Amino acid sequence: MRHSIEVRHFGVPMMNSTEFVRGYAHASDVGTIAVTFGGALGIGAALVMLAHVRKLAEGTGAISLQLGAAGVFQLLAAFAASLSTGSQVTHLPALFSDTACKNIGEACKAAAMSRRFSTTNTQSAGLWLSAVGMLALAYPPMVRVTNRADAERYQWSFTGLVFSLFAAIVAFLIIWSNSPFENHIDYVLMLSLIAILWSSYVDTWTGPAFYIAAFVWDEIIYVNAYGLEQALSHVTHVSLFFNCLMLGLHMVLAALTLACRPSRPIERITGAVAVAGSSIATGLFTASACLTMGYGGQIDPNYVILSGPQNAASFVFQHFVPFAVWAPIFTCRCEVNLLSKTARAATWLLAVPLVAVAYAIVLTVIAKGPPAVNFFDDWSLPGCFIGAGILPWAAASIV
Repeated sequence: MRHSIEVRHFGVPMMNSTEFVRGYAHASDVGTIAVTFGGALGIGAALVMLAHVRKLAEGTGAISLQLGAAGVFQLLAAFAASLSTGSQVTHLPALFSDTACKNIGEACKAAAMSRRFSTTNTQSAGLWLSAVGMLALAYPPMVRVTNRADAERYQWSFTGLVFSLFAAIVAFLIIWSNSPFENHIDYVLMLSLIAILWSSYVDTWTGPAFYIAAFVWDEIIYVNAYGLEQALSHVTHVSLFFNCLMLGLHMVLAALTLACRPSRPIERITGAVAVAGSSIATGLFTASACLTMGYGGQIDPNYVILSGPQNAASFVFQHFVPFAVWAPIFTCRCEVNLLSKTARAATWLLAVPLVAVAYAIVLTVIAKGPPAVNFFDDWSLPGCFIGAGILPWAAASIV
């Protein structure tokens, strides 16, 4: 709620002085509304939990629908808030245009501070992380699918169906209002939305195919614009490649399960792949929230900002959407719950380090350093890396 107030009082230090002058900033009405709505959802969920505090001793099953609905709409609030950062790029050309001051050092300190403020003043990262926590609470053991018979009988309740369909409509309106299908990223987001809905309502086997098509489309355009070496230098693109590989492998294993007689080893391998893929997507999710919190205001001089809305949509698609694609696969199928808690946690905790090792090997081969390191504020990095990155991802291993 203080988004616009902080903009009014934002200041930057004068060159070689301790005095501050009025800064260069923009207040977004969409960002303010989205963050306020998401925060209200969090408060409402907390009140619901307080009202059922005695039942919570037995788990969150009694209020799983309420927590799930709040988590989904908080995701949508974070989605809208993240896309609203595109208006910062549009309305602050002195910070984000080709002629903006992009060097690292005292000369561009005011510009870097202003760019950091434009990102961190819209508290989308907190909403993303809060939504994940709420969805984890909405998935207690008593509502999980534990065998094939449960999976075949699984169906949405009428209330859940109404909430989820309304959420789908809201998601479409958010995408359309950001930039009404003026470039490929809007269609990519729509394909991802179809993938999530298809996996949730129709079939978790074929649903990921829509996302894979969207990922390949977006990646081809990125590689054509910046080159394969540039793509491989970013941990995001390497993580997305492994994420897509896990989705494809899961589709193949799910097809084998459908075509052949039920085989417990194949089902357990399918569950392990789902856990590994979900771990990679969640790790990318929490690391991106950390990046949003700890962004220091630096811009790669070679990076071309085509448009604010397009770049904001691309960031959301690459960093946060994979988590939502894996969510129905993780929760609506039985294979994950066929694994023991130890096997599930071990698979989860090993997946991201293996991707990190692969990324280190790629950087060694192409002889480049990780560019993401240059984007962090030195003082924010330790806290957000542990508090927003490592701990939420590691805690999700026992969900």
